[in-house]
Amino acid sequence: ELESELGLLQHLHDKFQDPVHVSGLCVRVREGRTSGEQVRDAVEASLNEVAACPRHGQRMIESFLEGGQRDLTRLKALMQMLNDDVKQKSEAVQIDTAALNLNQGWTPPAGVAELKSPNRQQQWRSNNEHLNSEAVRACENSARLRDKSAAYRLELVTTEHTVRTHLTQKVLPAKTAELERQIEALDEELQATLQAVAQIEAARRLVEESIENKVKPLSLAQSRLQVRQSKPIAETVRDNAERMLQQEVQDYQVAIQRLHMEVSRMQRELEKLEVERGRLEQERTDKCNALTLEMEVVRLLTDLGERMAGLLPTEPDKQLYALPSGTTTTMPDSSGRWR
Repeated sequence: ELESELGLLQHLHDKFQDPVHVSGLCVRVREGRTSGEQVRDAVEASLNEVAACPRHGQRMIESFLEGGQRDLTRLKALMQMLNDDVKQKSEAVQIDTAALNLNQGWTPPAGVAELKSPNRQQQWRSNNEHLNSEAVRACENSARLRDKSAAYRLELVTTEHTVRTHLTQKVLPAKTAELERQIEALDEELQATLQAVAQIEAARRLVEESIENKVKPLSLAQSRLQVRQSKPIAETVRDNAERMLQQEVQDYQVAIQRLHMEVSRMQRELEKLEVERGRLEQERTDKCNALTLEMEVVRLLTDLGERMAGLLPTEPDKQLYALPSGTTTTMPDSSGRWR
């Protein structure tokens, strides 16, 4: 039974290498995020727990394996001593039986001294009782070690499953949902930015059309002034018509200048919006990339859960363990208690 328990411990030790490897792989996958997305979030903390749990379990299992190997070596030595003792006692019983069945004796040769046994009866009985009590203690220690080992196996497997399930069913879904909300918000901001760009471009076209509409009247007013300057010098006077034409030219020039200033302002606004749109598009790309990487982490952990499912108790109330082959690793003792 102790050898079977040690085999189960070694099997669990080897299986725990899988979550250690997968957690490290998940960390490397998440390192592919951009610097702005690399934050110390709940997913990172849970991944550290997923990696720490099997590592701690492996250290505990190694200590159990070391203690179990010592107990197993001691049990084998005691078993050999008990077998030798049983063999010697069987031979002694056969010899005593043969002596009891003798019907006639013989006279020993002259000079041969009477034989005496080297061990006293009290010492012989004490040695036997000591060997038997030591074997009983070793068996009791082995039973306690098996029970403790089985309990730790259950605790380690359950803890690893609980930590991994918390990550895959709570932390990662919350993270992916948050990324999806952020992507949706970025899409809305992008749409609003594009609408603002379209509105400003439409307004700029209207202003540019207004400038074009004022260029011809300005040219006409300037031409009228030049034509009136061709009159004879005696008829060239600063009358109301000249003042009105000059005022008209000045009004058109000021209006066109202001419209050009408005076009420049709109161009600056468009440049700012283009910068903002580029930032939003880059941020959205980063969020989408982060979401893809998080979904890859979910896939890796889900596959790990399928591989580790064989370690979970098939009957939690009886604390049974089952290997991937489907064989049960524990059984009830004579009192019906599962161990």
